[in-house]
Amino acid sequence: MAVVSVSIDVSDMEKATLFYTKALGCVKLRIGSDTTKLSTDNVNIFFWKRKRIQIL
Repeated sequence: MAVVSVSIDVSDMEKATLFYTKALGCVKLRIGSDTTKLSTDNVNIFFWKRKRIQIL
């Protein structure tokens, strides 16, 4: 079985993790301050904390 990996930039790590675990049934595999790894069936989902860039 193939495993699919998806990376998503998020601005709010807690809200994204809560949504994906509660609404979509993902399982938390690894949680960090700037990255989180979730999984469901044969899909791994990686969240990356989006850094705010100030444009002058």
